[in-house]
Amino acid sequence: MGLQSQVENLSLVAIGSSGVIEGLSIMGADVLIVDNPKKDEEVLVKVMEAVSRYKAVIIEEDVYQAVKGKLETLLSGMRYPPLVIVIPGIRGKGTSRLKDLHELLSTAVGVRLRWPR
Repeated sequence: MGLQSQVENLSLVAIGSSGVIEGLSIMGADVLIVDNPKKDEEVLVKVMEAVSRYKAVIIEEDVYQAVKGKLETLLSGMRYPPLVIVIPGIRGKGTSRLKDLHELLSTAVGVRLRWPR
């Protein structure tokens, strides 16, 4: 398979609640703007549809927090889940994804790992 066909098979979506996420369309990402991440049912449906159709998902922290539980359930049931990248929102300086990964690793090894500060 040549490089050109590999690039054509990549699919990327950026999901967020701010207009800043629209800039990712320059990279070739499809953009999904969610008006109110706290509106559970509507946001959940849009995000779940996007996650099931794309190979990589860039999602803003506020939207991720709104759909986190259902998203983890969906991803655990998929044979080839997409890459999920959580990025800070326009007001945030960081994400909670590192803390989530720390919890998963601690659970996997059966010991509470130290959190370096």
